[in-house]
This record gives sequence, structure tokens and C-alpha cells, in this order.
Amino acid sequence: MMLDVVGRQIQIFDTGRMTEWMTPDELSALTGLSKGRLANLRAEKRRFPFYRFQGSRTPLYKRDEIDAIIEASRIDVRP
Repeated sequence: MMLDVVGRQIQIFDTGRMTEWMTPDELSALTGLSKGRLANLRAEKRRFPFYRFQGSRTPLYKRDEIDAIIEASRIDVRP
């Protein structure tokens, strides 16, 4: 496994597949939730799964998992 940091984008190359990661700032911008609220959700281990790599205190979120959670939260409306 190889970690590559390009600008603000963090990618992990594992078995030839690239995974895109998001920081709390990026998730906050995407969801509209404050960084404080995201910190509370992490402490409660609710809503968004997160990862901490060994030697780092920064939580990271897999973009694919976040997209799936957002898609699953869809509410259908009548036309």
C-alpha cells in the first residue's frame, strides 16, 4: 500500500486501485455540516465511517462511502 499526497487530495494505492479520501473540511463543505458537528458524530461513531492512519491524528473519509451514504439518504418526492 502506498500513500500519495497531491495538493489537498489524498489517495491510497492498494492493489492497483486508487481510493479518494476526504478531509473533515472537504466533508463539511460537501454536506453543510460544521466541522464541530462532524467531530461530535465521530466521537459518537455515527453517520459517516472514518479512518485514521497510523501516526496521523487527522480523520479521513472514503469518498465512495460518503457518496453511498448520501445516495441512501435520498427522499423521493411527488411530481
